[in-house]
Amino acid sequence: EMVTPQDLGSNFFVDRGSVGQPRAQVALGLLQELNEEVRGDCLVQSASSLIASAELREVLSGGYTAVIASNLDEECGVLLSEQCWDLDIPLFLVQTNGMIGMVRCQFKEHAVIESKPETELFDLRLSAPWEELLEAARQVDLGSLDEEHRAHVPWVYLMIQMVDRFKVEHGRQPAFKDRPWFEAAIEASKHVPDQQNLEQARDNLRAALMPVERALCDEAREVLEAAPDHCSQHPGSKFWVVAKAVLEFMQNEGNGLPPLAGKIPDMVILRVQNILQENGMSQDSVPASHVRLVCLNCNALRVARTGKAAGDWTPPCSSLVEKLQSWDPADANAIWVLLFRSIDRFQKIHSRFPGANPGDFSGDVPLLKALLHTVMSEMQLTDAVQGWQQAHPSLDLDDLLHECCRFGNSQLHPVAAVMGGIVSQEVLKVVTEQFLPLNNLFVYNGIDSTSMSMAPALC
Repeated sequence: EMVTPQDLGSNFFVDRGSVGQPRAQVALGLLQELNEEVRGDCLVQSASSLIASAELREVLSGGYTAVIASNLDEECGVLLSEQCWDLDIPLFLVQTNGMIGMVRCQFKEHAVIESKPETELFDLRLSAPWEELLEAARQVDLGSLDEEHRAHVPWVYLMIQMVDRFKVEHGRQPAFKDRPWFEAAIEASKHVPDQQNLEQARDNLRAALMPVERALCDEAREVLEAAPDHCSQHPGSKFWVVAKAVLEFMQNEGNGLPPLAGKIPDMVILRVQNILQENGMSQDSVPASHVRLVCLNCNALRVARTGKAAGDWTPPCSSLVEKLQSWDPADANAIWVLLFRSIDRFQKIHSRFPGANPGDFSGDVPLLKALLHTVMSEMQLTDAVQGWQQAHPSLDLDDLLHECCRFGNSQLHPVAAVMGGIVSQEVLKVVTEQFLPLNNLFVYNGIDSTSMSMAPALC
């Protein structure tokens, strides 16, 4: 596309001297100035003609780590989605129009070792400590220590000794319901006010009394239990090979428990490597550093999958129905999914976007409204939209249609910057295999600064 006078008000990468020049070529030169380490190239060709051409597959087969496409129409988005899916290339479809932005992430599988969960499960297993820790704690004779040295005993050792006393008195493992007993024992152990190690023991009571069966969270357990099947399907995947080895460790030496997080004994690493060798994997194919990384992050193992963006809105769209009928104020943004589809349909029929013509745009409002009702009918969402209107009476659908026409498909700097930041973050997650990416459609509303995410292809 060429730079037009309208671009001067919505794109700060162009100026008056850029009018009539290829927009990609003009923007590329300025974009590269932002970071001297970045290299780029541009192809002066419309995205629609490239995507519809037979050379697209050849272009995509050139070693792309990910593909980011912005403001494609629905037909081009479907074609690109199919090609990227077949080639197993992560795809990020981004759209902005006025104050609204939307991104759809597509990838077959995203296996994450370091998902960095917000809440990490406690894994010292103090209710059933491992032998080395138990022996170290029992060697501390609290009765022989003065107040100063007693205050420096690690709280972990204090908890283990209390667990031993509890087992002797009650003949069973402690549980969450036994918290009052431990609180009383901590209080009785105080010799000076504000004894820090005892306060730490009190603060960590819930985590310390966690049953060993819960040492592995449900999400990580699902990944490990699925490892044998996926390992046979993807024998070259280091992630699934090591995950299967960890599962075998749990079923044998681990007595149902994963390797300990924190500082893992070398014997555990060695045993997992032995399991790999027994399964025909050499140390060269799965290095010790990778084995250690998986063992350290057993509770953080996650696998994310999306469906093809090409099949998002085939009825019944149960995920979208749920969002439309939700009373959560943020879920009111689900209506923009339908509005964006209606705008695409408008552009396909009229070869322009609603409100794009100079002058009064009010004549486009009824045309866009008619297309919205057509889209609602095709997607079997008429009742769901009525539910949306009941759930959010402060929002008027006619006002939103008016806003869509007023936008005139403008690409506003602030919204583009927000969406660019979101997309770049998601691309880094997929490329570096860290953190969990969005799941998997995200809508940003710059009008009231809210957002919504949903998984349309997994409904």
